[in-house]
Amino acid sequence: MGDLIVADTDAVIDFFSGRAPLSSAVRELIESGRLAVTAVTVFELYAGITGLRRLQELEKFLDQIPVLPLSATEGEIAGRLYTRLKSRGITIGNQDLLIAATVLALGLTLLTRNVDHFGAIEGLKIAPA
Repeated sequence: MGDLIVADTDAVIDFFSGRAPLSSAVRELIESGRLAVTAVTVFELYAGITGLRRLQELEKFLDQIPVLPLSATEGEIAGRLYTRLKSRGITIGNQDLLIAATVLALGLTLLTRNVDHFGAIEGLKIAPA
């Protein structure tokens, strides 16, 4: 599992919209069997979906890749990140903290356009786009 790259929600949205450079990166990772998403990203994608065609595209996409679940471990890591960042005056949304916690718990790398945002999280590896 160590060579998987976890796509943040923005990377998946860029893939569907054809927005470079993440759309190409996501496509290459799917083809090489190295792309994963978190359960939180699945939630965010379904929450923003409209139309039957887009729903079918999303379901086909999710059938091709592993979805990383949340457990108490990820919840603990996210909570500790929240407290640590808040003490530094940094606020990051709960969904993004849970995505980061999942990536950290598994020792993986995150593919995202939000480098400044996630860059505040110590120890989080971010893939170059």
